[in-house]
Amino acid sequence: LLISNGGLGCGITRTILTSVFGRYGQITNIIMLPDKPFSVLSYQTVTDAKQAYDNIHAIELI
Repeated sequence: LLISNGGLGCGITRTILTSVFGRYGQITNIIMLPDKPFSVLSYQTVTDAKQAYDNIHAIELI
């Protein structure tokens, strides 16, 4: 699941991502690159990723 405008370059932390996206399923990996405006989350199942996308798409995290 790609989190656009949700990376280290935008002030988003791993803790914020885990708190917000963890409620939709088991996160298996979070990739955050320095100075990039995006993050990539991996869920245990496609169903969990789809549920996160459906519930969080286009919301502001901070």
